[in-house]
Amino acid sequence: MWCVIWNRDGKYKMFTNILFESEKQAIEFKNKQTQFRKKHDARAVKYNSKYFLGIDEKEILEQTSSN
Repeated sequence: MWCVIWNRDGKYKMFTNILFESEKQAIEFKNKQTQFRKKHDARAVKYNSKYFLGIDEKEILEQTSSN
């Protein structure tokens, strides 16, 4: 399962509660959103419930390096 997160107020949070079956679907959704600009730093990532409350960049890097 994949989701789209974005950086708001220094924390990465879920942009929407929609979950995607593949990374490709999540990226396509992200690319269609007009709200995203480079400053928002939106990403397609594997789903983790921590994203509802928000996590920092360091936690994202730790998760991706452990996979």
